[in-house]
Amino acid sequence: MHTQAYVEMIVPPDGGWGWVIVAASFMCNLVVDGIMFSYGVFFDHIKQHYNATSAQVSLAGSLQTGFYLMAGPFVSALANRYGFRMVSILGAFIACNAFLLSYFANSIELLYVFYGILGGIGAGLIYVPAVITTGFYFEKWRALATGISVCGSGIGTLVMAPISQALIAHMGWRGAIVVQAERAGKAGIDSNTATLLISVIGIGNTIGRIGLGYVSSLPGVDALTVNNIFITLSGFLTIASGLSMSQGYQFFYAAAFGLSVSVFASLRSIIVVDLMGLEKLTNAFGLLLLFQGVGAVVGSPIASAFVDGTGSHTLAFYFAGFDHHTLGCHLLPVAHRINEKEKRQQALREVPILLKT
Repeated sequence: MHTQAYVEMIVPPDGGWGWVIVAASFMCNLVVDGIMFSYGVFFDHIKQHYNATSAQVSLAGSLQTGFYLMAGPFVSALANRYGFRMVSILGAFIACNAFLLSYFANSIELLYVFYGILGGIGAGLIYVPAVITTGFYFEKWRALATGISVCGSGIGTLVMAPISQALIAHMGWRGAIVVQAERAGKAGIDSNTATLLISVIGIGNTIGRIGLGYVSSLPGVDALTVNNIFITLSGFLTIASGLSMSQGYQFFYAAAFGLSVSVFASLRSIIVVDLMGLEKLTNAFGLLLLFQGVGAVVGSPIASAFVDGTGSHTLAFYFAGFDHHTLGCHLLPVAHRINEKEKRQQALREVPILLKT
């Protein structure tokens, strides 16, 4: 008696409707990360309005980024149950209302709740489906498609910083936050130039996300190794960023840092698929974001505490650069060991099996 078993496999189309998904994901990343990464434009205005310390003001942005990431496992569970589209719509509704409520925050504690916690949760509900969905529509060109979709973050950083500054000039920082809802210095550098530096980071970030995404799609290129090399480079650049405060050097640093740090956002989901498999992408990616969120919540307040305590940003940049550099160096041998293990497994699969008769 013979039995037959049929296994249904869903093969990603590697094109077609998948490119529509890429375009939609691109716009989600543009709006969400564009708003988040332009928080620095609001920093001094919020600090003066509430008469708060740098650490207190940075906590609002850290809470938003932290909850945006820590919501990952929760968002993944919702996406598995109700689908990516419904979860994204819910996130847009929550984020929009969170920014509107921020207009009426009469204390920085309320700003923590509205702009930080609620805004972060809403952004997370949009971001996680936008990034994960792309992986289900591509196989061969998954890294490139993901790189294109997440480069919306770089474009968002490029355009939202000057837009936010213009809105602040005409409407105040509260009015600027409301308009964001609708669209779901010390070193001798003036505020316009400082804002332009954020845009330059966005340009470098955009180039890096597309370029490194394409490079990682090439045969024989390991995404984890590429990620580790550029994360290490971003740490070195940040440590060296204080060598000169000239505008030319700072523009160079902004572009180089934006390009090097883009690798993690571009390849994050690709690395998860390589290590865990496509079937575990949603849950594993959500868990990864949870740990990122913890770092986002504590990182900025620590850096701001350095600024308040020393009166200088130098120590904060050393702290951030050392952290990135150490992380990248630590993961380089990990990538090597994983590659060696995969080679051994591949060799075992190719060994012919001889049957003695």
